[in-house]
Amino acid sequence: MISGDIEDLHLHLRAEIVQPILGFLQNTTIDPLQTEKYTLPQGIFAIAIKTNSRSLKGQQFEAHRKHLDLHYLVSGKEVLGFTSDFGLEISKPYASEEDCLLYHHPPHYSKIILSERQFVLFYPEDVHCAKGNLHDETIITKIVFKIPIPLLK
Repeated sequence: MISGDIEDLHLHLRAEIVQPILGFLQNTTIDPLQTEKYTLPQGIFAIAIKTNSRSLKGQQFEAHRKHLDLHYLVSGKEVLGFTSDFGLEISKPYASEEDCLLYHHPPHYSKIILSERQFVLFYPEDVHCAKGNLHDETIITKIVFKIPIPLLK
């Protein structure tokens, strides 16, 4: 897991990954009223989401095998939980089509808080849960970029 300001993304990923993401953020107007999926170069895709935050307590955590998950916060504040998959109980087996494996809520996990223009990058070994709140439910707008694993090689 890596996090930081979006301007520093180039410190963590190669240019052929960073350039399409930053170009998308600079040149795309997001309709915050609907969830949309966008196709970017290099097999990267983006999902724009506007939703209410929630308590992470009791929520399922997820992991992916084919893609890295880059969560970028457009507006609001978001809490994300993350942990390793060691000793976790699977609630839904891996589905290749969705590239998603679900786990029951873990007994212990770490949290990260994102502010506007910040990102967190989850690797396949990072089991995570998004859309968390600090105290009260708020509206968050975010973009999740799905980055194919082969781009890292």
